[in-house]
Amino acid sequence: MGMEPAHRGAVRELRLHLVTWNVGTASPPPDVSSLLQLDSLGATMDMYVIGLQEVNSKITNFLSDLAFDDPWSIFLMTVLSPLGYIKLSSVRMQGLLLLIFVKHVHLPFIRDLHTQFTRTGLYGYWGNKGGVTIRMSLYGHTVCFMNCHLPAHMENTEQRLDDFEKILEMQFEGENIPSALEHDVLFWFGDLNFRIADYGIHFVRESINNKRYNLLWEKDQLKPLVSEPLVTLSPEGEWSAEHDVLINYSAVSEFPSSAWDWIGLFKVTFKHVNDYVTYSWVEDDEISSNKDGKQVYMSAAEIPDVGGEFLLCYYSNNLQSVVGISQPFQIQPNRTLIGKELPQEESSWMQRPDNLESHDEF
Repeated sequence: MGMEPAHRGAVRELRLHLVTWNVGTASPPPDVSSLLQLDSLGATMDMYVIGLQEVNSKITNFLSDLAFDDPWSIFLMTVLSPLGYIKLSSVRMQGLLLLIFVKHVHLPFIRDLHTQFTRTGLYGYWGNKGGVTIRMSLYGHTVCFMNCHLPAHMENTEQRLDDFEKILEMQFEGENIPSALEHDVLFWFGDLNFRIADYGIHFVRESINNKRYNLLWEKDQLKPLVSEPLVTLSPEGEWSAEHDVLINYSAVSEFPSSAWDWIGLFKVTFKHVNDYVTYSWVEDDEISSNKDGKQVYMSAAEIPDVGGEFLLCYYSNNLQSVVGISQPFQIQPNRTLIGKELPQEESSWMQRPDNLESHDEF
């Protein structure tokens, strides 16, 4: 990540070392030099992010850890403090632990530090599974680190996906903090327990050794999360301000849609998710629906007369992020205004419509 250090005019890269480790209730080992690459001859790290799962959380250990730093935190501070690192923040939820250490020189440039945890075990009442998060502004970049422990066993793929969505939905819920997916950079890691289905261990090892990763990707349970957008959408027909226009969209079966979802019209040069020209509510403005997809309309009065190149984006209220985006397309200039003076800029382009204010849950 590029950043501006204390010395004005200089630009450098931030070096981050991230560790995820299911320690299986074990105590810290005698040496972690290799794990943390402390013997590396390269440039030193600026930050260490260490996510642990299954830290010993028996009642006697856990109560002791609430009153004092846990053994892992003490051990890592002992290792890293002499090297000029300070423990910036930590968050613990039973067996889940997330620690961040940074060089002292970066401390004045780290702001808006927040921690959060989300339980998903026993229907949300138990913290043996779930996620712990630390977010911050780092040299002006918003960064979020999420350490998760999801349900085990091959047959629990859907439960893992459900828990992942719940963790995303509940992180910093109700607080004036961007959702996890709205940060400039999100690191999601941990003991996620997604599996390679149908293949035995020997086939998996041979595929890895021969770098034939494509064979494994076809059976990777993570594939549904990253192989296709949750929503696919496109404009229908020719668009102009001379008539109402239609949007076609479809969503994957597991997509958690909401009445508060909306589709925005954006110039291709838009700067952020609220930088829309206009929008349609997916339920209020729906005109047709079938098993293959749905249609919503946008009023001609909201379409820019000057035309140009635009995009459509589907915003999910549950996931607090854009989950689908169209290919760029052209809006034709309003031909009824040919020969008349076209507006330089339509003021509604940069204003948040009043009727979205009343639903300001985004």
